[in-house]
Amino acid sequence: MEDQEIPWRESDSSLCCQNGMHDLFWYPQSDAKTIEEAFERHVLPKFHSPFQAARAMEDFLDTLDRARRGMLKPVREVRVMTPTVTKPWVVFEIKNNWDNTQRSARRSGYVGSRLFHGEPEEQPNSIVATWLMVKVEDMDDEATRSKQTGAAKQAAFRLDECERHGWSCIEPIQLS
Repeated sequence: MEDQEIPWRESDSSLCCQNGMHDLFWYPQSDAKTIEEAFERHVLPKFHSPFQAARAMEDFLDTLDRARRGMLKPVREVRVMTPTVTKPWVVFEIKNNWDNTQRSARRSGYVGSRLFHGEPEEQPNSIVATWLMVKVEDMDDEATRSKQTGAAKQAAFRLDECERHGWSCIEPIQLS
């Protein structure tokens, strides 16, 4: 991708918000060959309850299926990241949040996931997910913002790697 100024895009410009079937891909990592493995490794351990974790996995896979069909709602479920952070790529995040409670210890909070992806012109009609981040309550908003900015930069870096390898490093995400 050329080093040029990226025009601002709205969240609703994502394929995830445009009705129709789109192709989903994952950039495999050494610790997570599939998107499910990434979710199991990074997100599920943050839950207090195995029941809550299982429901979150089911919801996450449903969100991916709705993204594939272009049924996500802009900003609430998919959002464009600030272009200056991910330049030269336009990176979107698919957002999920779940309650995380443990009655016996009176702990409560939430667990979230942010799946960062690009929609490269070289891969028409494709959503290429390159980074999954777990989100939990931080002490301050700046800490959360810093983590998400770092994750978006990492996603853009991985999109660069994919482009350099002619997109041969990505694997289709199989949803039932």
